[in-house]
Amino acid sequence: DAASNTDVPTWKYVDDMNLLESRTLYQPSTLQHELDELNEWSKTNHMLLNSRKCFTMHVTFSRNPPPMPPLQICDTPLAIVPCLKILGLHIQNDLRWDRQVHHMLGSASKKLYFLKRLRRFNLSTTDLTTIYTGYVRPILEYGVPAWSPGLTQSQVGKLERIQKRGCRIILGSSYSTYSCALQRLG
Repeated sequence: DAASNTDVPTWKYVDDMNLLESRTLYQPSTLQHELDELNEWSKTNHMLLNSRKCFTMHVTFSRNPPPMPPLQICDTPLAIVPCLKILGLHIQNDLRWDRQVHHMLGSASKKLYFLKRLRRFNLSTTDLTTIYTGYVRPILEYGVPAWSPGLTQSQVGKLERIQKRGCRIILGSSYSTYSCALQRLG
């Protein structure tokens, strides 16, 4: 197992693995050593690491952080990125959720357009609610324990507007207020 050979925390998902190093600003990094060990393990086990799919993300709240040491696999430098997508969640190096919310809003809006088109076929409120619950809500609720505590009021408002739009589409002309729609649709 590749993770058992490292001294740093790891997260594995099928064929992906993330390494984490937590250190003070001026403490030397050991991550390059861990990457070298992982690379050796993969060669020994007849696997190859694709350095083009490996990235580095630095999270620091220091105003003037010292330059981070460059990391590489097989003499190929790893790209430093401001945001990583891990299990469908967009994690930013400032630990804000702007990209995640933007992604959810775009995906949910596309699904709402589909719901609006279905409304024209005179589907029942129950059917439209089932479609919303099965196709739109999972987008808005995916990974909620990870990102919801870090949302700004503006982001919460944007996500709430998507739900309001869904209620308007489902109820059509019988929509009166958002709170009534929530009670009626459950």
